[in-house]
Amino acid sequence: MKWEVDSIHRRAISVFLAVYPTILLLTYFLGPFISDASLPIRILVITSTAVPIIVYILLSPLQKLVDRILGADQQS
Repeated sequence: MKWEVDSIHRRAISVFLAVYPTILLLTYFLGPFISDASLPIRILVITSTAVPIIVYILLSPLQKLVDRILGADQQS
């Protein structure tokens, strides 16, 4: 049985599944290199690295996966 989920909620699920692990991994791997920088600079580095990864690499496959799991036929 497929769940009925509006497209805005599907998008929110896809974005969360892309953003959280990306930020977590970037913080883990880049943290030691940028730990001496001020907080705004650390956030700038993480964000400017995460956004292209999320937008150009992760979102499209994740949206397809979420659609497949939740049932694409319910999309509005």
